[in-house]
Amino acid sequence: MAASLVVSYLAFTVPDVAGTAQYARPTLPDVAAGTWTPSTGGDLAPMLDETSYDDSDYIYSAALPVSDTAKLTMSAIEPPNPGTVTIRIRGKWAT
Repeated sequence: MAASLVVSYLAFTVPDVAGTAQYARPTLPDVAAGTWTPSTGGDLAPMLDETSYDDSDYIYSAALPVSDTAKLTMSAIEPPNPGTVTIRIRGKWAT
């Protein structure tokens, strides 16, 4: 079996107007699943929306991914102040 990419967590962390962190996580609806597949159910967002990562649900790419793309809706946040945006992704290669 060829290797694929497995992702189990995704979040953007941005500063808000008070200087505390805001978190944007995937939410429904999925914009475009592309060639990504959820481990259960029919939608990608519920597989990645945890507060802390949970490897029991995930999305995975096609075998030997080259340009697999998925577009997801992210939860609403207040417009951030300028500053660092942190993207957290938990993934692994699986065979």
